[in-house]
Amino acid sequence: MPWLAGTALIHSLAVTERRGIFKSWTFYWLSLLSL
Repeated sequence: MPWLAGTALIHSLAVTERRGIFKSWTFYWLSLLSL
């Protein structure tokens, strides 16, 4: 389900820009998508 991972990545990027909380989650999703 790459679309689900992509959606989660976009969401985490949006949240990271606002609060800076999910930076680790963003790197996690990027590593998953790059596999």
